[in-house]
Amino acid sequence: PRALNQAERAQWRAQLDADPKAVRKDLPDLCEWLLATGVRIGEALAVGWDELEVPGLVRIDWTLTRLKGQGLARKSTKSEAGERVLPLPDFAVALVERRRAARLGDALPLFPDSRGGWRDPSNTSRDLREARGSEGFGWVTSHVFRKTCATILDDAGLSARMIADQLGHAQPSMPQNIRSIIYLESKGYCRGFQGSCGVGHSSPNGHSSTSEVKMPSLKRPEGRKSLLGHAYVRERNP
Repeated sequence: PRALNQAERAQWRAQLDADPKAVRKDLPDLCEWLLATGVRIGEALAVGWDELEVPGLVRIDWTLTRLKGQGLARKSTKSEAGERVLPLPDFAVALVERRRAARLGDALPLFPDSRGGWRDPSNTSRDLREARGSEGFGWVTSHVFRKTCATILDDAGLSARMIADQLGHAQPSMPQNIRSIIYLESKGYCRGFQGSCGVGHSSPNGHSSTSEVKMPSLKRPEGRKSLLGHAYVRERNP
């Protein structure tokens, strides 16, 4: 699929905002999240509040999938590279804070279903198809937002390796016996999203959150992964 350009991103958001059913299905915020992170739809729907403990960061450790004979399952991501922690651009930080303030009870998912549980990716993809219609945006799928995120970062001059880390792609060419040293300059990341997303939501102070995108302060966490600027990657012993 091709990426949405800036005008199309603004048009898409306007179309969703004007569609009561799409709003009821929580599609405007979900699409904004997909664009901000570049994650797969199953990964997006598997994010819970436990993965948002550090302001400005999101841990991508899980994905949702429907297993034959078992139903909906939340399981670890496809690969070691899929487990990552991503910095959030300003408009995504504002999205998280809005949703935190509106959170009902002890619902765990960032994007819950109507009963507060995990949301089925297949059903959500169907909701997106209904919202896009058959003309105009008839070609848009959840993967288009993943492609669009990659394109924004590529246009900003980020390397293919940095973009692959954002998307959670495998790293087959890297030696397995050394610590990965992938680094994303915060200035470069910010430049990638600066005024280019076209899906920003007004922040509580009334200013568009896409007009200025800031990189959160990144600190090394405890545990199995080390923070190397852009993403967390596993440490491997020589």
